[in-house]
Amino acid sequence: MSEEDLQGSGISENSSQRSTQRTLTIEEKNKIFRKCTYTDPKGIIFGLGELPLMVVSGKRKESFASSTVPELSHFQDQLHEAQRKIDAQEAENSRRDEEHRKAHEKISEMSKLLRYLKNSDPLIAEYMGKQDEQENSPTEVQETAQDKKPNSTPLDAPATA
Repeated sequence: MSEEDLQGSGISENSSQRSTQRTLTIEEKNKIFRKCTYTDPKGIIFGLGELPLMVVSGKRKESFASSTVPELSHFQDQLHEAQRKIDAQEAENSRRDEEHRKAHEKISEMSKLLRYLKNSDPLIAEYMGKQDEQENSPTEVQETAQDKKPNSTPLDAPATA
Protein backbone atom coordinates (compact mmCIF):
# COMPACT_ATOMS: atom_id res chain seq x y z
CA MET A 1 0.00 0.00 0.00
CA SER A 2 1.10 3.49 -0.67
CA GLU A 3 1.37 6.23 1.92
CA GLU A 4 -1.50 8.08 0.32
CA ASP A 5 -3.80 5.08 0.75
CA LEU A 6 -2.91 4.77 4.45
CA GLN A 7 -3.46 8.48 5.27
CA GLY A 8 -6.74 8.83 3.45
CA SER A 9 -8.12 11.01 0.73
CA GLY A 10 -8.21 14.23 2.88
CA ILE A 11 -4.44 14.36 3.03
CA SER A 12 -4.07 13.89 -0.68
CA GLU A 13 -6.29 16.92 -1.33
CA ASN A 14 -4.07 19.07 0.93
CA SER A 15 -0.95 17.91 -0.81
CA SER A 16 -2.45 18.78 -4.18
CA GLN A 17 -3.31 22.27 -2.91
CA ARG A 18 0.22 22.71 -1.64
CA SER A 19 1.65 21.77 -4.98
CA THR A 20 -0.40 24.44 -6.78
CA GLN A 21 0.63 27.19 -4.31
CA ARG A 22 4.04 28.60 -4.91
CA THR A 23 6.33 29.63 -2.09
CA LEU A 24 7.40 33.26 -1.92
CA THR A 25 11.00 34.30 -2.12
CA ILE A 26 12.61 36.40 0.60
CA GLU A 27 12.55 39.47 -1.64
CA GLU A 28 8.81 39.07 -2.26
CA LYS A 29 8.15 38.63 1.48
CA ASN A 30 10.20 41.76 2.23
CA LYS A 31 8.23 43.72 -0.37
CA ILE A 32 4.92 42.70 1.24
CA PHE A 33 6.33 43.51 4.69
CA ARG A 34 7.34 47.01 3.58
CA LYS A 35 3.85 47.65 2.24
CA CYS A 36 2.22 46.56 5.53
CA THR A 37 4.68 48.18 7.93
CA TYR A 38 4.62 51.73 9.26
CA THR A 39 7.37 54.04 8.12
CA ASP A 40 8.14 57.39 9.71
CA PRO A 41 8.48 60.63 7.68
CA LYS A 42 12.18 59.86 7.17
CA GLY A 43 11.34 56.51 5.59
CA ILE A 44 12.61 54.36 8.46
CA ILE A 45 10.76 51.05 8.70
CA PHE A 46 9.74 49.86 12.17
CA GLY A 47 9.92 46.19 13.05
CA LEU A 48 7.67 44.20 15.35
CA GLY A 49 7.42 45.68 18.82
CA GLU A 50 9.02 48.95 17.79
CA LEU A 51 5.98 50.69 16.37
CA PRO A 52 5.52 53.77 18.55
CA LEU A 53 2.22 55.20 19.67
CA MET A 54 1.66 58.22 17.52
CA VAL A 55 -0.59 61.07 18.63
CA VAL A 56 -1.34 64.05 16.45
CA SER A 57 -0.88 67.17 18.57
CA GLY A 58 -1.52 70.27 16.54
CA LYS A 59 0.65 70.14 13.42
CA ARG A 60 3.21 67.63 14.63
CA LYS A 61 3.15 64.00 15.66
CA GLU A 62 4.48 63.05 19.08
CA SER A 63 6.04 59.69 19.71
CA PHE A 64 5.55 58.27 23.19
CA ALA A 65 7.48 55.08 22.61
CA SER A 66 10.86 56.74 22.74
CA SER A 67 11.90 58.90 25.68
CA THR A 68 15.23 60.46 26.40
CA VAL A 69 17.32 59.38 29.36
CA PRO A 70 16.93 62.71 31.23
CA GLU A 71 13.13 62.45 30.95
CA LEU A 72 13.18 58.92 32.29
CA SER A 73 15.49 59.84 35.16
CA HIS A 74 13.24 62.82 35.96
CA PHE A 75 10.20 60.53 36.12
CA GLN A 76 12.15 58.06 38.23
CA ASP A 77 13.16 60.85 40.63
CA GLN A 78 9.53 61.93 40.91
CA LEU A 79 8.54 58.34 41.62
CA HIS A 80 11.20 58.02 44.35
CA GLU A 81 10.14 61.34 45.89
CA ALA A 82 6.50 60.23 45.94
CA GLN A 83 7.52 56.94 47.55
CA ARG A 84 9.50 58.83 50.23
CA LYS A 85 6.45 61.00 50.95
CA ILE A 86 4.23 57.93 51.21
CA ASP A 87 6.71 56.26 53.59
CA ALA A 88 6.88 59.41 55.75
CA GLN A 89 3.09 59.62 55.85
CA GLU A 90 2.83 55.96 56.85
CA ALA A 91 5.36 56.52 59.65
CA GLU A 92 3.40 59.57 60.86
CA ASN A 93 0.14 57.60 60.76
CA SER A 94 1.63 54.73 62.75
CA ARG A 95 3.02 57.21 65.32
CA ARG A 96 -0.41 58.82 65.70
CA ASP A 97 -2.07 55.42 65.96
CA GLU A 98 0.31 54.49 68.78
CA GLU A 99 -0.40 57.79 70.59
CA HIS A 100 -4.13 57.22 70.19
CA ARG A 101 -3.83 53.69 71.55
CA LYS A 102 -1.85 54.87 74.60
CA ALA A 103 -4.32 57.70 75.28
CA HIS A 104 -7.20 55.24 75.04
CA GLU A 105 -5.45 52.93 77.53
CA LYS A 106 -4.99 55.84 79.98
CA ILE A 107 -8.65 56.84 79.69
CA SER A 108 -9.67 53.25 80.29
CA GLU A 109 -7.46 53.04 83.40
CA MET A 110 -8.83 56.33 84.73
CA SER A 111 -12.42 55.12 84.19
CA LYS A 112 -11.68 51.95 86.13
CA LEU A 113 -10.09 53.97 88.95
CA LEU A 114 -13.04 56.37 89.08
CA ARG A 115 -15.56 53.49 89.21
CA TYR A 116 -13.57 51.89 92.03
CA LEU A 117 -13.46 55.14 94.00
CA LYS A 118 -17.20 55.75 93.49
CA ASN A 119 -17.99 52.23 94.70
CA SER A 120 -15.62 52.32 97.69
CA ASP A 121 -16.20 55.87 99.00
CA PRO A 122 -19.76 57.32 99.20
CA LEU A 123 -18.43 60.91 99.52
CA ILE A 124 -16.66 60.65 96.15
CA ALA A 125 -19.80 59.15 94.60
CA GLU A 126 -21.89 62.04 95.98
CA TYR A 127 -19.36 64.63 94.75
CA MET A 128 -19.19 63.10 91.27
CA GLY A 129 -23.00 62.96 91.12
CA LYS A 130 -23.18 66.70 91.91
CA GLN A 131 -20.54 67.45 89.27
CA ASP A 132 -22.53 65.52 86.65
CA GLU A 133 -25.71 67.44 87.58
CA GLN A 134 -23.94 70.81 87.31
CA GLU A 135 -22.48 69.95 83.90
CA ASN A 136 -25.88 68.87 82.61
CA SER A 137 -27.87 71.94 83.82
CA PRO A 138 -26.52 75.30 82.57
CA THR A 139 -28.98 77.37 84.69
CA GLU A 140 -27.33 76.27 87.95
CA VAL A 141 -23.92 77.27 86.61
CA GLN A 142 -25.18 80.76 85.79
CA GLU A 143 -26.72 81.18 89.26
CA THR A 144 -23.55 80.14 91.04
CA ALA A 145 -21.51 82.57 88.93
CA GLN A 146 -23.82 85.45 89.93
CA ASP A 147 -23.59 84.57 93.65
CA LYS A 148 -19.80 85.01 93.70
CA LYS A 149 -18.07 88.15 94.90
CA PRO A 150 -16.42 90.22 92.13
CA ASN A 151 -12.81 89.51 93.21
CA SER A 152 -13.26 85.99 94.55
CA THR A 153 -11.41 82.92 93.33
CA PRO A 154 -12.84 79.44 92.81
CA LEU A 155 -11.21 78.35 96.09
CA ASP A 156 -13.00 81.00 98.16
CA ALA A 157 -16.04 79.94 100.15
CA PRO A 158 -19.36 80.84 98.51
CA ALA A 159 -21.02 84.02 99.72
CA THR A 160 -23.82 83.57 102.24
CA ALA A 161 -27.02 85.58 102.08
